[in-house]
Amino acid sequence: MSLPGAANAELLSLAFATSSGAITISRLRDGLYLEVNQGFAEMSGWAVDEVLGHTAFEQDIWYDAAERERFVRALQREGRVRNMLCRFRRRSGEVFHGHMSGSLFQANGEPHIFAVTQDVEDIIQARQRAEASETRLRTLLAHIPHGIREIDMRGVILLENPAHADLFGYAPGDLVGRRTLDLLADRDKAAELQQMIDTFDPATGPRAGGYEADMTRKDGSIIRVRVDWSIQPPVEPDAPPTAISVLTDLTPTVRAQEELRRSVDELTRSNAELERYAYIAAHDLREPIRTVTSYAQLLRRRLTTAGQLTGDMAELFDYLETGAHRMSAVVDDLLAYSRLQSRAAPFEPVDLDGVMATVRNNLARVIHECGAEVVCETPLPTVTADAAQMVQLFQNLVSNALRYQPQAEGHTPRVVLAARRETAGWAIAVADNGIGIEARFFDRIFQLFQRLHSQREYPGTGVGLAICQRVAERHGGAIDVESEVGVGTTFTVHLPDVPPEDAAVPQG
Repeated sequence: MSLPGAANAELLSLAFATSSGAITISRLRDGLYLEVNQGFAEMSGWAVDEVLGHTAFEQDIWYDAAERERFVRALQREGRVRNMLCRFRRRSGEVFHGHMSGSLFQANGEPHIFAVTQDVEDIIQARQRAEASETRLRTLLAHIPHGIREIDMRGVILLENPAHADLFGYAPGDLVGRRTLDLLADRDKAAELQQMIDTFDPATGPRAGGYEADMTRKDGSIIRVRVDWSIQPPVEPDAPPTAISVLTDLTPTVRAQEELRRSVDELTRSNAELERYAYIAAHDLREPIRTVTSYAQLLRRRLTTAGQLTGDMAELFDYLETGAHRMSAVVDDLLAYSRLQSRAAPFEPVDLDGVMATVRNNLARVIHECGAEVVCETPLPTVTADAAQMVQLFQNLVSNALRYQPQAEGHTPRVVLAARRETAGWAIAVADNGIGIEARFFDRIFQLFQRLHSQREYPGTGVGLAICQRVAERHGGAIDVESEVGVGTTFTVHLPDVPPEDAAVPQG
């Protein structure tokens, strides 16, 4: 059904007069305004009668003539244009944006333009404000030292700031699309969070929370991280909610706490050891031992010269001198133990192959007498260490390996050294085919004067392994043991690439 011509014309006239948009009829060739509505007058600031019979250029309505040319070319090419963004100038000089739509029609034998323009300046300014706000937010996120990420309800990373990527050793944006659980080094915590993700109900679940966990960086290193999260309402009505997480690297704090704990433990142990050594040293053991040994030897010579030394006497003198020598060895080892810190040398690059050459030379007689094999299965590394203490450490381990061997005929003692790379250092294993150690004694053997065998079976002072442990710990490392009775023992020394700075400075 169509309206009669008169009604149709009246309706068009009514729409022309009441439209809030600017409606214009102008000549294509020069832009001469033939008709404009009140909406145009309100938008431009020009009265209707001030515009009719004039061109847009005479009134300086177009901000840029090139934009009208672009609009005209589009009309000529397509016949109509919808919502082309153009800039206009009000009578006051204020520039504003408008969405301009138009069509071509013929009148009096030449083309004319029917155009409708909607003022979208408020929309444009709102968009610019939003873009500026987003830019400021992105700048803020880029400079916040804490890692920030947005994740969906499956735990997939949707957005991250540079600090978040840097925390894990990645380039910005590389973790987008990855699951947060994949970054967890703690499998128990990963399982716990997976269960939370699987059962989380955005409508009834908690709105915020936090946890601490060990996480894995790109290079494989482990860091301790605090994660605080909160559920964010959806931006769009039908969109699912997301969560924003703030990540704080606790690794420096954890390391500082561990270092403090290690220092306290070391101080406690050192105090106990110093008290014990002070007690021993207070009795001035070395001089009485030398006196006993000297007088025993003098008495033996006099009795021998006088022909009065019997077999029983000779045996007693042997016991006396053996005991004195053993006591002297204990005192010497105690002094060596006490001097590990007080007479330590500064750290420097030390070739452990060179250290083992020195050890072999020092133990050459023992190695020859027991027919032992001492070999390095792999090249040994160069480490940052106290060279003399490295000799002391590995000589004690090799000496122990040669000493605690089965007394079986035809048995050939064998000591094998091998090095392997660890995450931030080296592990050097010293393995033997000796008598072995029961697992229940693993902790005890590193304590001062703790011996598992009698002097008659296997001579020793009970200080050697304590020295080994203290040397390893002074270098920021550790020593551990694996053993099977009747098969052999492996001591493994762990030495870091970078020892603690304070350990490199001699004390005392």
